[in-house]
Amino acid sequence: MKNLNGKEKIMKFEKKDTKELAQKLFESITTGHGFNALSKTDLYDYVLYLLDKYCDEPFLFTKSNQENALLLRVKPEKVKSSKFNIYFKLLDEDEKKEIILNFISLIVTKPNVIRDYEDEKKKSRMSITIEDPIVRFWLDGKMKAEIGTSPDTSFNREIIDMEKKDFFKVLWYFIEENKSSIKDEFQKEMKAGIKSIERKEDIKVLFNFLLGGTMEVVDKLNLLPVDTIKDALGIVYQIAVKAGKAVMGKGRKQ
Repeated sequence: MKNLNGKEKIMKFEKKDTKELAQKLFESITTGHGFNALSKTDLYDYVLYLLDKYCDEPFLFTKSNQENALLLRVKPEKVKSSKFNIYFKLLDEDEKKEIILNFISLIVTKPNVIRDYEDEKKKSRMSITIEDPIVRFWLDGKMKAEIGTSPDTSFNREIIDMEKKDFFKVLWYFIEENKSSIKDEFQKEMKAGIKSIERKEDIKVLFNFLLGGTMEVVDKLNLLPVDTIKDALGIVYQIAVKAGKAVMGKGRKQ
């Protein structure tokens, strides 16, 4: 299969049981009200969901909409609508959390996802580029529920302007909600993470807040530069992934 640039784009299905993929697709068609009960859109999106789930390198929520559009030979708008349909109808809670972890990974690994402003008057603010509509939807809902405000997208809906402390608050709530299910492993990995940054005090302050600090100190973190934020998030991401994998290895449903 080739993309629009003429290059080979081959999805590999070697690491996971592709028989299960076929079985799940067949069951979805033959159970309930049968094949005709599925709309064309739902069937397409379910196939897309299974391909992403069983592919050796998941693509749907890790690649950009433009990259997926080229891969699937559809318009970017179709990719966005499929993501929403899959998010609301098919993903379980662990899969939804994985989308946010992927976004945190993007912040750490890709340049300019989060940026400081050059204006000294805006040192407490930063811009975040969020192409994925699911992540924007999640961020908007989390900010309204936990902080009582909404992200500012007045300039561009994919470029969000916000107070750094509001971003930290959202991450704090996300971590608090999810570390309870992997608490023991999370605490163990957290101690290892702290050792790795003993001499980096500014990173350690943010790191300690995200992994168990109290909301009272968040104002002190508002002037941290973006590079420090990325370093701290990188360690948090590694901890969450390691802890999650450890629990899954002990019998947690995969």
